[in-house]
Amino acid sequence: MTAMRIVRGYLDVPAESRGAAVALGNFDGVHRGHQAIVARARAAAVRLGAPIGVVTFRPHPREFFDPIGAPERLGGFRMRMERLRALGVDVLFVLAFNDQLRRMSAEAFISDVLGHNLAIRHLVVGRGFRFGHRRQGGPELLARLGPEAGFEAEALESVLVDGAPASSTRIRQALADGDVTLASALLGRAYQLDAVVVEGDRIGRTLGYPTANLRTVGRRVLLPRTGVYAVRLRLPDGVWADGAASLGWRPVFKGQDLRLEVHLFDREIDLYGRRVRLAWHAFLRDERNFADVDALKLQMAADCDAARAALLHAPQPDLPQHP
Repeated sequence: MTAMRIVRGYLDVPAESRGAAVALGNFDGVHRGHQAIVARARAAAVRLGAPIGVVTFRPHPREFFDPIGAPERLGGFRMRMERLRALGVDVLFVLAFNDQLRRMSAEAFISDVLGHNLAIRHLVVGRGFRFGHRRQGGPELLARLGPEAGFEAEALESVLVDGAPASSTRIRQALADGDVTLASALLGRAYQLDAVVVEGDRIGRTLGYPTANLRTVGRRVLLPRTGVYAVRLRLPDGVWADGAASLGWRPVFKGQDLRLEVHLFDREIDLYGRRVRLAWHAFLRDERNFADVDALKLQMAADCDAARAALLHAPQPDLPQHP
């Protein structure tokens, strides 16, 4: 896999990164709809003999306008870059969404950013994409003014999954419902989060189920609904290990904070301080209280059996491949 160039901003763009066929959007989650947009840009790049590019924003415009109320992210920025690299993107343009860009008219964004500075040759967006001051720009304006700026523009309809569009909003709702199976179908892979293993209370070890206590990496990363899940954990050596995860408040032990703990099957490994990746494969049950620790241990044994069964035929949570 060739390296993907990262270009931050739209001024002084290197010559080798200009003239690309690009996909434009926020690409939170890089779900199946986003993958279709990138694939369309790739087809145009092949036809034109041009690099494949993606233009995205950081932070997400909604975070700029409402840092507290904006939706949580579907994974960190590092993971977004990995997903796009896996889709064959040659150059990623990361535009800082700031007050200057917020105030820029849609017409100026087309002529100055996309045309003059990036010199793109082809542009692909989703049908609902909006941009420019007060969101006044859309696919129709791109199609009309693009040729004047040196590029053709096209808009793709949504990719449907189970009769409804694949969207970041729909993925967030699926995760809020604990429906990681639907989230995986919309993403084209298991929902994943990066995390660091931190010190816990070591209670699981005393119960015969040692766990890795995870702290997610990245700001405002979305966790699914609390409960018990069948998961895979990518270890620092790149191997995916099967396990069961508990996300919750640990009512049996009167927990005061939300904990994400993973028990790996048939292995015990010291992961403290190491970075790992967690893939959520199946929801098993809600978190609940138990009469005593013995009742909890019986349920944990049943949870592990259920997780093993759920993972038996689950695909490996690899990065998405070219559509």
